Amino acid sequence: MLVVDESGIPKKGTKSAGVAPQYCGARNTVVNCQVGVFVAYVSTRGTALVDRELYLPKGWTEHRERCPEAGIPEQVGFACNQQLAAKMLARLVGRVPAGWVAADAAYGPDTWLRA
Repeated sequence: MLVVDESGIPKKGTKSAGVAPQYCGARNTVVNCQVGVFVAYVSTRGTALVDRELYLPKGWTEHRERCPEAGIPEQVGFACNQQLAAKMLARLVGRVPAGWVAADAAYGPDTWLRA
């Protein structure tokens, strides 16, 4: 089974890629943090992270002058967490023997992701 979820990592400052005031589950509130979307492979033998994408808020993708200093390539644009999950799942199809994909409610309402 593949499991998709995001995680917020609290950060100070504004120079790290993607840092912005956003919801952080670790703090259960909006704080200055980075948010990553992760895919884990889960089997009877254990669990392993198999892919990840950094969420870049529009404040980053709409102000490109910040990006080079943080190491964000020019071609990287805005994508919501569901789009990042779909991108990772597409990379994993055929490479990881999984029959199911699980995610929390934040990923469920969009039928295009379920497809």
